[in-house]
Amino acid sequence: MWATAISIAAVGLIKLVFNIVIGRSYGEDVLGEVSIALAIIMISSTVCGAGIGAGTTRLVSRKLESDPLAVKGTYGGALITIALASIVAASFLMIFSDEISDYLGIEVVLVYFVSIVSILRALYLLLRGMMYGLDIIERYYKIELFADVLFLSALFITVSISDYENVFLPFVIMYLAFILISSLSVHRTIGKPLFSRAMLSKTASSSGIFTLGTASSTGMTNMGFVLGAIWIAKADIGLFSAAFQIAAIFLIITQITNNVLFPAFARMGARGDIDGLKRAYGKALYFLALIAIVISGTIALSAPHVLNILFGPGFEDAGLMLEIMLLGTALYIVASPAVSFLTSSRITDVWISAKASFLAAAAAIIFWVSALDYTGPIGLPIGILIGQAVQSAIPLVVSATRLKEGFGKTRRTILIGIGLFTATRVLAEYLEFEVAWIAAVIFLLATLSVFRKDILELITIGLKSLKELAGSAVSGRDD
Repeated sequence: MWATAISIAAVGLIKLVFNIVIGRSYGEDVLGEVSIALAIIMISSTVCGAGIGAGTTRLVSRKLESDPLAVKGTYGGALITIALASIVAASFLMIFSDEISDYLGIEVVLVYFVSIVSILRALYLLLRGMMYGLDIIERYYKIELFADVLFLSALFITVSISDYENVFLPFVIMYLAFILISSLSVHRTIGKPLFSRAMLSKTASSSGIFTLGTASSTGMTNMGFVLGAIWIAKADIGLFSAAFQIAAIFLIITQITNNVLFPAFARMGARGDIDGLKRAYGKALYFLALIAIVISGTIALSAPHVLNILFGPGFEDAGLMLEIMLLGTALYIVASPAVSFLTSSRITDVWISAKASFLAAAAAIIFWVSALDYTGPIGLPIGILIGQAVQSAIPLVVSATRLKEGFGKTRRTILIGIGLFTATRVLAEYLEFEVAWIAAVIFLLATLSVFRKDILELITIGLKSLKELAGSAVSGRDD
């Protein structure tokens, strides 16, 4: 659990640090331009690799003990599929680089970097999925941390000696290092990949479901940048990017949850342990609702101050954007156990989660296309909120129906949290900017007081897991 948490937290912090460095070094306009290019990378590489990575995790975790040849075949099929998809995507970006540059208002050299980084990130997603499926997560997080250190070193050097056109060079270095080391690690675990037409077909068909869901989810959060380039000024996109990255940090919680609960739910479902599945789901749902309330409420009430501290003067203008996005983030965090439950069970349930992501992306994009020209910059976070509400509601309702549980405790907790936030938000309206953070402190103290027993239990679980991680690290050094 903690190995997963550390590695995913490192990835999320890398993105935030990258945006902070770009924003502070080059300003809002450049941050907006770089964010548009980064959004294209996320969309392109996700279409090519995220579905393959998630599908590979599912297939490998199910066949790890019973069919070693199927594991090798899954790896081989995934490599072929991702190679073909990456070639198509990169070729499109390179051929139409001038048109993309002119239409979106970004430098053509950034488009070249986009095509290269998209391929590398797709391979990264595949190898990460393999390592999760093979249950070598601790090995993965060590490789991830090493690659992240390389990234930070390259980023600070690049910013110091070069202009912003080369800011994606650190991504190239990071992904190359990860791909080289992790591929050797996977090879050491299972040997050479097995290339067969049957496994290629099975991997592609299974991953297609995940590609729809993951690509839709990533498209929803990144298409705002691309569409914003048409109607919104680069400086406003830079402000939105600052708010987006702060809110996205807390989506690390959903990534950690999904990567831990996904294989756990899959194994429980395969064993037919429905009672254990219900208990695990209910507990995860409640604790994540509690975490979402505490974090999202506290940061939302101090949004302008957080932006000013991290990104510098001027970025506090994105305070309302951050508040709106944190509401969507809270919904997404609460729904993450439902997504894990659906994607780890029957194929029909996997399709429900994928369709929810598709509908969410469609709702957000339709809003942006029809309203962004009228709403201005504030329409960007509103579109994401609409999409996240759709994406969260469907899995929650379907999962509750499947498990035949009402989860009343979680619903009561959410209602209490909304009441506390509303009261302190009204108080904040009467405070001057310099002391508005007092409302956040009041909300945090009130929440900790009301839910003190459950929060203490959550802290106890965390400390126990941290102790186990420390013991594992010591044991690893001794070996």
